Amino acid sequence: MRLILAEYGEAVELVETVPWERSEQLLALNPAGTVPIFVDETDGPIIGATVIAEYLAETRGSRVGESTLMPTGPVDRAEVRRLVSWALDKLDDEVVGYLVTEKVLKRLAPSANGGGSPDAAAIRAARSNIRYHLRYIG
Repeated sequence: MRLILAEYGEAVELVETVPWERSEQLLALNPAGTVPIFVDETDGPIIGATVIAEYLAETRGSRVGESTLMPTGPVDRAEVRRLVSWALDKLDDEVVGYLVTEKVLKRLAPSANGGGSPDAAAIRAARSNIRYHLRYIG
């Protein structure tokens, strides 16, 4: 999200949250308690990475003209959506999710919320899986 916001020249205030704490501020913006959330001063909260990316393309893309991040043709737009779906689903399930959980979340979360030592087998699985995904990307 930060890269997309920077591409569109958006000055934003980043607010970090601990999702498992389900703060009142987070739940007021999104009752599902998920992130990311982009709060537009005019339109209110926009929730979810792909939703935010498309919202920004539709509302900010015209400002950057030819350098909009989404192509104009329907086939090209479908290909972008396919790649985003792959990254958010398959890559996340097989690589990113393991690494973030084991290397970040377990260190930050209290033991009652799944915190603790990283699972070496999960990290090895992610490292093995990433080879396939890097070949796919090229």
